[in-house]
Amino acid sequence: EINGHVHVQYGRPMSAVPPLDAVLSEPMIFLSAAQRQVVQRYQHLAALADRLPCWVPARTVADALGFDHSGIELALRLAGRPYVWATEFENV
Repeated sequence: EINGHVHVQYGRPMSAVPPLDAVLSEPMIFLSAAQRQVVQRYQHLAALADRLPCWVPARTVADALGFDHSGIELALRLAGRPYVWATEFENV
């Protein structure tokens, strides 16, 4: 941990992951600084571009991408609690 951020290595330069609240009230998705150009393309996410890296509510990302919340609601029912996700996890 450096300056309150957890650092993780994905075969790329180390990136800082901002800490989350100890108790999550909703599912969150991590958006890294490497995703800045993509984030800027979506009206619902563009304001976050200068705050990257950051955690964003999953529903906000779903709204920006034009998805409903049914997958999020199903995941919440199955997990029984809010979850976190990062696209970096998809290739692990």
